Amino acid sequence: MKPIYSSPAGEEQIQRNYEEALAAWPVFAERVHVPTRQGDTFVLASGLPQAPPLVLLHGSGANATMWRDDIPIWSRYFRTYAVDLIGEPGMSAPTRGRLLPFFPLHPKESVPWPTPFSTSPVPPSSSARRTAHRYAPSRTRST
Repeated sequence: MKPIYSSPAGEEQIQRNYEEALAAWPVFAERVHVPTRQGDTFVLASGLPQAPPLVLLHGSGANATMWRDDIPIWSRYFRTYAVDLIGEPGMSAPTRGRLLPFFPLHPKESVPWPTPFSTSPVPPSSSARRTAHRYAPSRTRST
């Protein structure tokens, strides 16, 4: 596994900046750390728990804060789950083991998610499309 930070000082600075960005999150968000086989995955959950789920996967080199400007609107209608993909800067496990970041909803992963994601929309963003495509075939139902 290759680390994503080039130095401990760089990692500390990025984490400080990330904490500042999270402190400025525009709506209430639960901070959830989900244990997976690949390491912990950090998720910001916003909106009413009974609302339909909306999974937000960031692009390469980013983290959940890329959705900051969209969350105030989406969280009115959805229970949003802004996921920090493993292997990208953020609060998820900081190691890369594959070409694409690891999405914690792998078909063989037993993750205690509070709502089912089998019908959740996933807005597109660069590598997030590929991550969602890897996940979706094993989790969707045909009609």
